[in-house]
Formats: sequence, structure tokens, C-alpha cells
Amino acid sequence: MATLELKKVNKVFGKGSNAVQALTTIDFESNENELTLILGPSGSGKSTLLTILGGIQTPTDGEILLNGASINQLKQQEQERIRLNQIGFILQRYSLVPFLNVYEQFELLDKVKPNGNLSQTKFNQLLKQLGIDKLLNQYPAELSGGQAQRVAIARTLYANPKIILADEPTAALDTDRVEVVGELLQTIAHEQNKAIVTVTHDVRLKKFADHVYELVDGRLSKAD
Repeated sequence: MATLELKKVNKVFGKGSNAVQALTTIDFESNENELTLILGPSGSGKSTLLTILGGIQTPTDGEILLNGASINQLKQQEQERIRLNQIGFILQRYSLVPFLNVYEQFELLDKVKPNGNLSQTKFNQLLKQLGIDKLLNQYPAELSGGQAQRVAIARTLYANPKIILADEPTAALDTDRVEVVGELLQTIAHEQNKAIVTVTHDVRLKKFADHVYELVDGRLSKAD
């Protein structure tokens, strides 16, 4: 049984002559212990697919399954509880709180989700792995794009979710940092029994993935 699964998912924006088919008959699954990569150019529907996987957007039709159970018809409060406790998002725009320094970003998460986060020892290891352990007193406006992206990655991993959905996690990162992030996501998937889905146009991540899909014009196909 897949951890996260889409069955015959379509997504249409607009109606009538203004309708745009963003996703077409998507079948997809992600499993624990696996890093799955979805490659595609800008405008292919990658971000739309990721937000549907995470329950942020609803499909026009089709089904979203979490551990074999449909989440389409759950009440909003229940969907929010699932997102808080089971799903972590690494978003393309970093989504850091501008008036909190780096350390306070994690303190805020502790207040929102007080249980199940990384221990202090593992947290410190994570900061060093991502090269942000010296940035804890910096504010988002003082960070480079790559630094902000790495803080966003760390914040998601700190919450210790079972499922991680990453939208272009290596954007603004140089090749050395791409290697660090790719190896980290691969290790976390394999050693911590997590299902990780990454949507990206960055082919440098392919070597770290257990499965690779391609998304072109809203149509998904297996590439490996």
C-alpha cells in the first residue's frame, strides 16, 4: 500500500471557453523509504501537482489517498490536522517569517507543533549539515537566496513529518549545496522511513532518486 497516492486526478482552472487543463489523468504513488523525483519545465503543472498531493488544492476529479484512505472528502479541520502532523512542505518562495530570526523560525514551529519535532542533538546536526549553524541570529532579509532556501529546508525537516513535499528545493543553490541537499533527502528517506516527493527542473537531483517521473503539459509518465 502506497503512503501517498493519486488516482486518475485531473485539475482544470476556469470554466467554459476559459478552462485550462493543468493536470490530465494523473496516476502516482509515493512510498516510505523512497525519494521520488518529478521533473518538468516551468509551466508543466509541477507546483499544482504538489499542492494537490499535500491537500492544499483539491482536484477537479480523481482521488487522493493517504495510507490507503481517501482524504478528498475530509472536513477542512481534519485535512489541516493531517498537514500539520504528517506532511512537511519545502516551498519555492522560502516562506520564512520576515520579522523572526532564523532560530525564532524554529521556536515558532515548536509553538504550533509542540510534539514530535527533532531532538536538540539531531537539530544541531541538521543545522551543520546544511551550513546554517552560524546564521541563527540573522533575519530573512539578511540571507542570500541559497541561505534562505536551506533554512526553509531545515525548518521542514525539523518538524519530522512522515511525508515531505518539496517544490524546487535546490533553487538558488550551487552544485556543492545541491549535492548536500540531494544526499540529505536521500538519507532521510532511506534511514527514517519517510516518503519524499520533489518536483523540480534540476536534473542534478536524478542520481539521488529512487524513482523519476516526467511531467510535461500536465501529463505524468515514469522515466525510470
